[in-house]
This record gives sequence, C-alpha cells and structure tokens, in this order.
Amino acid sequence: MAYFFQRGEGPLVSVLLPTRGRVDGLRIAIDSLHSLAEGKFNIEYLLKIDDDDADTITCYEWLKTLLDVRALITPRGNGYASMHHWVNELSRMAKGDWLFLFNDDAEMRTENWDVGIETMHIDRGSAWHGCPDIVYLVCRTIDREGAYEFGFLRRRVFEILGHYSFNVHNDTWMASVMGMLNSAFVVPINVAHHSGLMQDDVRKGSVEVYKTSGHHLNSVPMVRAKCDDVLRLADYVEDWQHQQRGEE
Repeated sequence: MAYFFQRGEGPLVSVLLPTRGRVDGLRIAIDSLHSLAEGKFNIEYLLKIDDDDADTITCYEWLKTLLDVRALITPRGNGYASMHHWVNELSRMAKGDWLFLFNDDAEMRTENWDVGIETMHIDRGSAWHGCPDIVYLVCRTIDREGAYEFGFLRRRVFEILGHYSFNVHNDTWMASVMGMLNSAFVVPINVAHHSGLMQDDVRKGSVEVYKTSGHHLNSVPMVRAKCDDVLRLADYVEDWQHQQRGEE
C-alpha cells in the first residue's frame, strides 16, 4: 500500500550539523542544501558550535540573517567523542518532520531533494510494517556503495526513544536499529562526502576517536541498548497496527 507522509506544522526537514573550524566547509554544505532545495524555507539548520570557535560563531551570526538557523553553542567537552551527545541535543531542538544528520565536509548533489522527501511514498507490501512514523530514508553516498552515512529520520523516532544514539557513530547506530525493523529504505538522493580529503585537526581528532569508538559501538552493553531501541519501536509499530485494525 502506498503511503504519502503527512506534513507537520513545522519545517519539512531539520538539518543537524555539528561543526568546528571549517567555515568554508560549513558554507558549502549549507549552500548545497539550500540552493538545490525547491522549498528553501521549509528547512531549518541546527548547528552545534564550540564556544571557543570564534570564526564559526561569526559565520553563524551571518547565516541566521539569511536562513532559519539556530545554534547550540557550548564548551567543546571531549571533542569528537561527544558527537552523539551533541546530535541528541540538536534533535531535541528540532521542529521538522525529518531529522537529517549532515556534515561540514559534505555536499548535497540532488536537485529538488526536498520535493523527493515531501512526496516520498513506500510501497513494499508485506515487506514493510506500514507505520509512517518509523522510517529512515537513506541517501546514496557518491563513490561509497552501500554506505548509510546520511539519512532522513522521522522525528517521531527520536521522540519515542528520547535519543538518536549512544555512540559517536550515529549513522551506524540508526541504520542498525531501523534496519532490524525493516524501516530503512535507500532513496535516490545523492550526497558527496569529502572526509578523506580533510587532513585538518578535526579530522585527526575523529580518526583518533575511531580507535576505540567502533569497539564501544559493538560492545555487549551497546548491543543491548540497540536491541532496547528496536523493541521500543516495535512496540510502537504494533500498537499502531492494532489501532489501524480498530483493536483495543
């Protein structure tokens, strides 16, 4: 059965964008999203900025005169190791129907990408549970076949769970959870990710964190936490299905 996702009262998409020390990259990332969108003012941009990053704060002050941009400006904390905490906080600030986790080293490459999301429908028959609140639409990362780096998550998922993830690998966390629920679908929206070209301090910091973050992601406590997320969302889907059938 085809289903078109209903619009809420807020923006269509909340772009979640933690950033540090990459003013040029931030501008390119936001320009790519804004310039290739048809409904340019149906998008809000939520930035996480460190309070010692004066150049990025100045850029933010300029951006918010042009676009719907808000920022979480806080201490740097543990740097990249705190990424999931920032994403969770940005998700709490969001008003959009969809949460779109983006990077300051990435570019949108699909014209009218927002129209694709707004008019998206899923017709998978028995392969999908049918609940429109529990969906993750995954972009194609150019030159990275099978990557789940960038995806549009229904904000209701975050509201149900109370978090996006408990690990810096936010994309992998959500892809794992939503994949288990048969709720992750690859869509024809392309994103270029230039992380391999970045050799700055931010990149070096993230690579250092990667030495332990993958082990943490796959540790037994984190596996249990992901399973808890799956079960909580499965309960929601089951309740939704009962309501659709008119059951108590």
